[in-house]
Amino acid sequence: MHYKKMILLFVCFSIIFFALAVLQNQGFSQKERKLQIAIVGSIENNDPQYNPYVICSPKEVKLLLLKMAESPMKREEIESRLSSSKTKINDLLRLEIIRQEKDLFYINFPLFTQRDEEIIVKAAEKHSQHLKENILKKRDQIYDLLDKYQPSGIGKDKLAFIAVSCLSLDLGALDFLAENGYIIHRPEKPGGNHYVLNAEEVTDFSLKEIY
Repeated sequence: MHYKKMILLFVCFSIIFFALAVLQNQGFSQKERKLQIAIVGSIENNDPQYNPYVICSPKEVKLLLLKMAESPMKREEIESRLSSSKTKINDLLRLEIIRQEKDLFYINFPLFTQRDEEIIVKAAEKHSQHLKENILKKRDQIYDLLDKYQPSGIGKDKLAFIAVSCLSLDLGALDFLAENGYIIHRPEKPGGNHYVLNAEEVTDFSLKEIY
């Protein structure tokens, strides 16, 4: 009889141990969502309470912003999600990271979730291919112009990358968008800083692939 009880206890413990192991593996298999914060512009004020990197650095804040990108939230839910974070709802409001409309709070800056990134990459494939083809048609013309300006220590290919990608596509596109009222360069933020905040969910691919 004692031997049967020992076997029964062993079976019970084995079942419990196996169930815990399965639950633990499920927890590890679910990747925690991550958010990469960035700014375009500059931070002149050294006070941490006006630094978006400091305010958005806690994990709780990043997870909150990812959820708010899907749907707005009420104050109670935000406060609950930030209960263990140094950053509180008033910090996010002070830096205009979120905004309030009646009893709901919304994110107040561009945040690209994984779903957004997939849409952008898919939409960009066709247009980026067309852009590449047109640039390559002017390759000889571009290189002829670069031959007139060849600083020492910089190869022609690197110089072409700077001229086409950075100066023409990046800065040229920003000027074009600003002229047509789609963007505002360096708007003033609380604390006297000048920047545009943006964020991208960290996934297996990145919007940098488009670039």
